[in-house]
Amino acid sequence: MNNSKYDPERIHQRKLIINSSIAILVLVLVLWGWIHVTHLHRTSTSQQQAMMASNEPVVVMFYSKTCPDCHKVAFTANKSSKQGELDAMLKNVAGDSSKQHKVMFVEYQNKDDQKLFDKYKVTQTPTFMILKNGQPQVIKNENGVPSYQYAGNNKTQVKAIYRNLQAIPFVK
Repeated sequence: MNNSKYDPERIHQRKLIINSSIAILVLVLVLWGWIHVTHLHRTSTSQQQAMMASNEPVVVMFYSKTCPDCHKVAFTANKSSKQGELDAMLKNVAGDSSKQHKVMFVEYQNKDDQKLFDKYKVTQTPTFMILKNGQPQVIKNENGVPSYQYAGNNKTQVKAIYRNLQAIPFVK
């Protein structure tokens, strides 16, 4: 074996180690991203209080860790949330100050936040609401009757909730 730094076998081993390291790093990052987007993460109590007091509309997802439907819709809810944040950021960069809603996504775990389940009369999970200053906002009108909650895992309905944020007036 040649001890030269130009030895083809040593160069091959180094390339193999570097490529393996990069592949492991990419795998870890992909796994972390998948877990972050598809799993439910309870918002801390202090963040919940700040969001509930805000005059900006907040999308709230009531869920339970044992609810399979909650996990089915988690990806859609997280993706819609990130898209709303991106849209607001792009509007801000473009100088469009009209209708800038900072979309905030709050997830309540049944056991830790039972008072909020009771306060908003949530009886099943997943349930979605839009709150502004802690008050429920109309999600949609069905035959002239306002609906303040959506309970279910229909991805189209969840996406519509985020789109409907634009209809809620926001005053700075």
